[in-house]
Amino acid sequence: MSGKMTLTLNRDTYGRLLAEYLPKVRETDAENEQAITLAAALSHRENRSL
Repeated sequence: MSGKMTLTLNRDTYGRLLAEYLPKVRETDAENEQAITLAAALSHRENRSL
């Protein structure tokens, strides 16, 4: 075993996520804080593929 994790990606779910939260340049501290809060919420989901 190599000790590496395999990332499983559901393309439909990922596509919907990108459609809802379009990647963009954060131009203000407030936008940056919102992005950080969203990333934290997504990363702490029990099932990250939903």
